[in-house]
Amino acid sequence: LVDRMKDADIVIVSNIKLSENVLSKCPKLKMLSIAFTGVDHIDLEYCKKANIVVCNASGYATDAVSELTVGLIIDLYRNITFLDNKTRQGGSRNNFLGRQLRDKVVGIVGTGAIGSRTALLLQQFGCKVLAWSRTEKTELKEKGIQYVSLEELLSQSDIISLHVPLTEETQNLINKKRLAMCKSSAVLINTARGKVVD
Repeated sequence: LVDRMKDADIVIVSNIKLSENVLSKCPKLKMLSIAFTGVDHIDLEYCKKANIVVCNASGYATDAVSELTVGLIIDLYRNITFLDNKTRQGGSRNNFLGRQLRDKVVGIVGTGAIGSRTALLLQQFGCKVLAWSRTEKTELKEKGIQYVSLEELLSQSDIISLHVPLTEETQNLINKKRLAMCKSSAVLINTARGKVVD
């Protein structure tokens, strides 16, 4: 990495971890452009100290991740993957009936671009959407999305969908104590970073 970056003013990077050990050996570096949304693999403290600008590609996959989230929910609610495998092995559904999204309570944790888009998609399925975020969006409230405390969201939701960046505040945000607040039938979807969940 140092050999490739040592003479660069600007580096475009995907999910390759860049630590102080690497960055400090690149004296000409002025800017890191991250080719997707997350920046948790970059030593941001060092970049700040060394005056290296860090930018990301916010918004590049908002619809894709929102649709993936809905797809994962439907897969779990309808057991699509499980029943597809059963069918391919010559089995049957054995009278299994899936659950439907209509009238379910969905909790959106983080209403940035992806969380907001996911909330609006799930409303179209007839879900009641609750939200928790460090910043509340007026436009979501106007569309009937209700902001509540994280504890209230966890205890009331049938489906919980995580859409927060990985930071010191969000690492292990969903932990044993908070999982115990959830309904025993609740589904947790994490299309954010893995370490948001302990």
